Amino acid sequence: MRRFVLLPCVLSFLLACAAAVAQQPAAEPPPDAAAPDARPQEVRISDRVVLVRDPSMRTVQFTMVVRAGCADEPGLRCRGVAHFLEHLVAARRNADHSEAVSAFFPDGTSNAWTSHRATGYVHRLPRRASTEADLERLFGFYAGKLRGFEATPEDAARERNIVLQEYHVRVSASPFARFQARLEGVLLPDHPLGRFVGGTPETIAELTLEDARAFHKAWYAINNAFFVVAGDVSELALKAIVEKTLSGLPEQPLPERGWRALFPVEPLDATIREASDEVRRRSVSAARLVRLEDDDPTLRPARELLSSFLRSQLPGSPHDFLVEREGVTDAVGFADVTRLVPGIYRATLAAEPHDETDPDRLAAAMRAYWGDLAARGIDARNLERLKKRHAESLRLAERQGDRVYARVVDWLGVGNEYDTLAVWPRRIAAVTVDDVNRLIRAVAGSGREVTGILVPGEGKAP
Repeated sequence: MRRFVLLPCVLSFLLACAAAVAQQPAAEPPPDAAAPDARPQEVRISDRVVLVRDPSMRTVQFTMVVRAGCADEPGLRCRGVAHFLEHLVAARRNADHSEAVSAFFPDGTSNAWTSHRATGYVHRLPRRASTEADLERLFGFYAGKLRGFEATPEDAARERNIVLQEYHVRVSASPFARFQARLEGVLLPDHPLGRFVGGTPETIAELTLEDARAFHKAWYAINNAFFVVAGDVSELALKAIVEKTLSGLPEQPLPERGWRALFPVEPLDATIREASDEVRRRSVSAARLVRLEDDDPTLRPARELLSSFLRSQLPGSPHDFLVEREGVTDAVGFADVTRLVPGIYRATLAAEPHDETDPDRLAAAMRAYWGDLAARGIDARNLERLKKRHAESLRLAERQGDRVYARVVDWLGVGNEYDTLAVWPRRIAAVTVDDVNRLIRAVAGSGREVTGILVPGEGKAP
């Protein structure tokens, strides 16, 4: 089963469609397995490979992350080339392999994903005596894929049809996804981060093998890929596998990532309304786009704490303002601040109005929230609460190998360097009240604001 990321950081309560992949029964652990309470350890196997060694895990997990997504496509168009290539890589065999990677391990699971920034290939296998051989097979397969991939015109036609089917299932069949794509086009009209990762039916129909090969040639190189493995895996054994399979892969210069450039944020205050017979409940989202001329390093950890605050019920949070004080909704469905590119931040709120509340009133309260927050700010007591919650969440996550593994994959998938992950908790702890409030004031300032109101059509009762 393959998936691809739809749109960045908005209306997650409406667009959440991540499918839970059923875990296969695990084989019995080998006799020399370590005690189940052993803590997972992160081990840097090489510049491109990280091992999360956890003797208590009954599965072995593997991900190859290639730092190239739809935003990296030529012309900053997000036509769906990256997603199309993901299908071709995962579905088609290499000359020296007898079958597609998804069929390697019938008792495991395989998946793949594409986002604006990266592409990932994911496998989960039962722990067993042949684990080292299984990993060598995976590393060997993907080493071959970094060198090149084979595909016929028939392969391309088949995978292009599958990509188009995915679009219809995930977008065409969802009024929320269609509406969100419309909002994105207004908020970010000339930027790939505002476009659908998988392309549109028109651009998907135009995709060719030549497009996929050109994208592969530009981005699929060992110096643009990372491998993350988790489970009861020997460090020495994995080093030997990596040396055998990845050594000799050539590095290459990478193209410029044009989407990371600072761009002008044209002022706008727009409200988009839509009625659909396919929805039964009303929903409102409000997204703000602002540009910061001084995006210094302290704002990145401050952004994480601010997002945590927005999802809390602390005084001054969206819950406090919209639910407790204004009484326009029962719950905040989504609240977040993201850093799209250096110097460009996006703030988003989404919720459903009370039955007796007009959606316009909720929309007005959402827009007013940022000014209220800027006037109040976050105080030292609440900031310390947020830091303690962050530290406790990290402490609990560090006990579980699968959560450590997911954290590493997510960190690499958004373009961060692995070495910075270890120092991130210290950077979070060093954030000051002034850092967070400076970011709040910037987000509340002038910029581009798009509000979306989606309501049932006449054929549906509200």
